[in-house]
Amino acid sequence: MDREIAKQWHRFRSLFSQFRNEYEELDQDPYAHAHAHDNRQHLLAEDQDQDQDRDQQADYPPFRLSSRSASTARKRKRGYHCSYVALLVVALLFLAAMWCFSDKTTDAVEESGGSTPDITITRKDPKIHVNHVPGAFVRMLGWNSQNTGSAVALPVYMDEWLTPSPSLQITAAITRVVVHIHGQGRDAWDAWSDINDARSKAGVDNRTTLVVSPLFFNGLDKDKYSWNGVGSTGNILVWKGNGWGEGAANQYPPSDTTVSSFEALDTFVRLFTDRARFPNLQHVVFSGHSLGGQLVHRYSVLGALRLPGGTPVRVAFVTMSPSTYLYFNAERAGPHSDDMNEYKYGFDKLHEHLSTYRGLDGHDKAYFLQRYLKHRHIHFVQGGDDYGTGDERPAAMAQGANRAERANNYYHHLEEMRQSLGLQNNPWSVDWVPGVAHDSHAMTTSDAAISKIFA
Repeated sequence: MDREIAKQWHRFRSLFSQFRNEYEELDQDPYAHAHAHDNRQHLLAEDQDQDQDRDQQADYPPFRLSSRSASTARKRKRGYHCSYVALLVVALLFLAAMWCFSDKTTDAVEESGGSTPDITITRKDPKIHVNHVPGAFVRMLGWNSQNTGSAVALPVYMDEWLTPSPSLQITAAITRVVVHIHGQGRDAWDAWSDINDARSKAGVDNRTTLVVSPLFFNGLDKDKYSWNGVGSTGNILVWKGNGWGEGAANQYPPSDTTVSSFEALDTFVRLFTDRARFPNLQHVVFSGHSLGGQLVHRYSVLGALRLPGGTPVRVAFVTMSPSTYLYFNAERAGPHSDDMNEYKYGFDKLHEHLSTYRGLDGHDKAYFLQRYLKHRHIHFVQGGDDYGTGDERPAAMAQGANRAERANNYYHHLEEMRQSLGLQNNPWSVDWVPGVAHDSHAMTTSDAAISKIFA
């Protein structure tokens, strides 16, 4: 319908321009009305012929009467002036009618954003210099900070067919979105390639299953976001070290250092569960490997997930090979340390570490445990040969000697928590990938991961 409006507007504009030019010529040549009338009749006839290409318009030969009295010419000029005004009114009324009877859903998606008008998808900020990936473009996910209301932005690799301000015709086809998160190396381009390969292996239609990979910059990425001094990042979010992997607040832009990486994931949830933008979406899946897996795991426990009332969207979490986990008590299988239960390893000082994340809402550990085991859709995928440590701090070593051991210990911990709540069935799944060490591509494209991410 928008294309039809544009087509009709072009016709009216052509006719109106021709009419205006001829009217102005009357000031110089009062006898030119016949020529104008003749041309206008040709143009009107053309407008009525729907099959005629407007590029084939001909220059019609001039027609002029041999003589006219000045009095008659002035009268005709006054009549021509009335026609000029009438045509303008008709054009405006026509456009108003076309707008009223058109499908305005697309406008709602692109402009008002439904229930999420603060969230935008725009082209890559020119200050950002990152790797190109075939099949993907870097977009900027923009929103207003929960705490300050200031505009912030996160670079995200997305399918190249998802244009900025996508139309409803595109988004209505999407039924599943996978938000796949990179590891400590902050190589979102590789993370997107991994999840794209997994999608291809799964055999799903990439027009119905959108895959995106956000990029969580830190201070080592100054060459990628054109750093040239404090505040030079504009509104692009940058974290300190690996803090983004545990939900910490950003360090740049300095005008707003309150944005938790959990808030960024909340923004994805708000965007994709907006029925005005994605009316047929059924699944949002957060997946991540290594440090990305740590972010997904901790967000699955602590993330707000404020879904619209009555939404049919199911949000699931696929955690792959993280170095450490978030425990609900002070029991550990490895050697104890004084800080082993401090966040990010346990719940001690949780609100102190995540003081800017409003999604916590002052809730305590008991609340998060109940919600996690009763209402969250949780999947763990672990490399069978992943014997690296990653995190070697005492609090991490208390969870086990290596990633594989820590994973096994944490599953036993969850089993104890399940029994403490009197739940009959395990609300989580565990899959081991034999023969795979700490390999993001092998893990993401494994049958076990694919069965949880795309099922």
